[in-house]
Amino acid sequence: MHLCLFTSSVLLGPLASKQSKPFLQAIPETYAAAEQAAGFIWRPPPTETIFDETGAPKRGAYGAIPSFYKDPDRVVQTLSVWSDLPSAWNYVYRGMHLSALKQRAEWMEKPVRAQYVLWWTSVGAIPTDSDGVQRLELLDRSGPTPEAFTFRVAFSPSGEPMASRG
Repeated sequence: MHLCLFTSSVLLGPLASKQSKPFLQAIPETYAAAEQAAGFIWRPPPTETIFDETGAPKRGAYGAIPSFYKDPDRVVQTLSVWSDLPSAWNYVYRGMHLSALKQRAEWMEKPVRAQYVLWWTSVGAIPTDSDGVQRLELLDRSGPTPEAFTFRVAFSPSGEPMASRG
């Protein structure tokens, strides 16, 4: 089994605004760090998510966004697949991504709903934004379960509680 990680947040300003520019400028380095991280398997290319073929931000870029977000032009999402839970945790909470996390208050609205979700998928499966949104909404509605969980309350592929730190 592989681990999916889906994140969804709301920017303080529209994706194409001057206010969001520092966030957008951090994306290439953050994506590169993910791709070089131990345990990284896959993520959609940025041209399939928030940038068009010219590198400009797209309006309403995602195939699906959580129902609790009302402004698609301020939603940013990531989707990635990892070999295991410790690898994903290490990427998120160490190195380049941790630096970005420390700046999120400058870029993102303060979260009041679930912002990320983890779930297990079969090897070779390619998750979609819709899959991520469904899992995030499940987590937001029901709390952590083996089908939709967090790093703090994680589950093994067989559904048993497990530690997530790398």
